[in-house]
Amino acid sequence: MAKGDSRQSAKEKQHGKENAGKSRMNPWMYVFSVAILIIIVVTFVGGPLVSGAGGGGSISFGSYDGEEITYVPGNYLSRQRDAIAEQVNDSGNNTNLEWIAYQVWRSAFQRSVVHTAILKESEESGVRIPEERIDQALTNYGGYQENGSFSAERYRETPNAEKASIRKFYREELTHSQYLNDTLYGVKTPSAAEDFIRQMASPERSFEYLSIGYGAFPEDMVWSYADSNAELFRSINLSRITVNSSQEAAQGLQQQLSGDDTLFEELARTQSVDAYSEAGGYIGWQYFYSLSSELDSADQAETIFALGAGDVSPVIETPFGWVIYKANEATRPVAQDNDEDIATVRQYMTRFERGTIEDYLISEAEALREELGVGGFAAAEAAPWNYGETASFPLNYGNIEILKPVQDASQTGALSNAAFNETILSALFGLEENEVSDALVLDDKVYLFRLNEIVEPDESVTETVGLYYTYLAQQYMQADLQAAILGSEKLENNFDAVFTKYFLAE
Repeated sequence: MAKGDSRQSAKEKQHGKENAGKSRMNPWMYVFSVAILIIIVVTFVGGPLVSGAGGGGSISFGSYDGEEITYVPGNYLSRQRDAIAEQVNDSGNNTNLEWIAYQVWRSAFQRSVVHTAILKESEESGVRIPEERIDQALTNYGGYQENGSFSAERYRETPNAEKASIRKFYREELTHSQYLNDTLYGVKTPSAAEDFIRQMASPERSFEYLSIGYGAFPEDMVWSYADSNAELFRSINLSRITVNSSQEAAQGLQQQLSGDDTLFEELARTQSVDAYSEAGGYIGWQYFYSLSSELDSADQAETIFALGAGDVSPVIETPFGWVIYKANEATRPVAQDNDEDIATVRQYMTRFERGTIEDYLISEAEALREELGVGGFAAAEAAPWNYGETASFPLNYGNIEILKPVQDASQTGALSNAAFNETILSALFGLEENEVSDALVLDDKVYLFRLNEIVEPDESVTETVGLYYTYLAQQYMQADLQAAILGSEKLENNFDAVFTKYFLAE
């Protein structure tokens, strides 16, 4: 890793301070969140949520097709909030309460938007739930139950306004369920589609492979690159002071240092606003390529690298404030006998010169491929080559849930990204038995594959795939429906602003 790559700018630190200030909850709301998420799940049936939050204690988070999506104690959003909070409470996840509260309320809001959209669509489509069906459903309402059975007496004793509210709730719930049954769950999956999915599960193939990693790129070639690009890998030992108030303030500090550079560490501790202030501004050895990437231009980096030991730079304007650098030691060139230098160059090449490394490894793989006919894959296992085998799997692009995943036999995840690589899957499933593939690049390795065997899975496997497909298709359709509603132009989404106002207010 490049020296000093781990650094936090003054702007980042200031941003963190601002966020910390914003993230402090209104004390009442914080206690409220702790109550619903940690101590006990409370179903609110009365009383305002926030004093002054709106008429009757309601809060509007937006609207869908002109209808407000509000929190009112006891309404749909409120019930969803309580249900989600109970799930969180049962999970035992009680860290980062503010973030949990945000997720609970956001999920409740989204469910309410979908619910509102479904009710509106049902109304416009003329969907009507028979009153007899609602009557039947009401017999299961807990408030009307006595000893496990419907109590006509309890029903009669319930105030009319409450009975109307409960009836409205059941009508909406039954309408919501009817809509989903008509559009999603009640839609039969075509048998031809199920047959097609079953066929995707068969046949399965397994492979053996040899791999060589980027670390096998020879050190002498790393040094050759470093020598040819020596200006990038110069390094200098630095300290810095970062000021984000004004350029004039930074220039005032620079003038003090011009008279006495021994003040640098003290001023860094008291005046600098970046992550290195507590260390007296010390940031250590910096490579030219790394430092120049943080600045506005390579010329600024050249100004810093021209400093002699003990020299202080002029004020330099950067994306994270005005900075004064001090050279603790003068610039030194990249050295072949410096292990950290060579490691840094290798890391740089892995990030910015992958093509150079891959070309070399591919040539090595192709040369080995010509020799594999003699001893086979296992016989070729020798450093820097690694031998492995895959599990058997069908052609499963994207590793969809209903098919066996593309993976190595040991299930380490080494080949998981192959499932998303069309080039590799096409090459693998185009191999004949015992045929060796061309060199293939995946992640930070180059592979050679050989088709091991082709197998037909048990009939029970293909049957299970067909059955699961029906369930999965419904889940996908439901996700698509929710995405369409939440992405609709009919939705006015003010959730973040409203949540911040009532939950994150100072």
